[in-house]
Amino acid sequence: MQTRYLLAAVVLFFTQHANAGLYVEPLVGYTQANTEYTAKTAYGGASEKSAITGLVYGGELGWNFGMLRIGANVEMGNQEVKAESTGTTTKWSTSSALLMVAYKFPKDIIGYVGIGTGSSVDDQTPKTTVTGTVLKAGGSHEFVNHVAVSVEWIVYNWDESTTEGSSAIKFADYYEKYSSNGVQASLRFPFEIGGK
Repeated sequence: MQTRYLLAAVVLFFTQHANAGLYVEPLVGYTQANTEYTAKTAYGGASEKSAITGLVYGGELGWNFGMLRIGANVEMGNQEVKAESTGTTTKWSTSSALLMVAYKFPKDIIGYVGIGTGSSVDDQTPKTTVTGTVLKAGGSHEFVNHVAVSVEWIVYNWDESTTEGSSAIKFADYYEKYSSNGVQASLRFPFEIGGK
């Protein structure tokens, strides 16, 4: 009986790794997100909601382990942030680097999650930079050879804000409540080397 289990495990291992190989996946997408915050009473207690929109571009590089894939995702973009109360718009340059883990389902469908770091710099003078953690979860479908569409949910956990010439501000110290999340839709161009 133990021999059967061992044989089954060996067969499963080699089946899963038979299609192992490198993958590369350039992408271009569009983000629609929202930010909402309330400052602590000591800092005025002001509240604001903002809409975030913009293009992103980048790619993913990693390794297929049969149905499992692990890779690094790097994205950059230019986004507009429009404040709901005033209608004023600021532009931000964004970047992120995430570790991605995905599973390949039948019908060329892939589900994935990722975690990493991100930063965003505005176009004002002096400039302000925010940094923190980025989380995402989503899925993609390769509907024609080397062309896939993906939709993902993204959460931005900003930790710190630094304005040129001033000390850094910790979000947890300044804000009573802060949330920033949204949806990103992308076109991806997947290529695999050493396996399908």
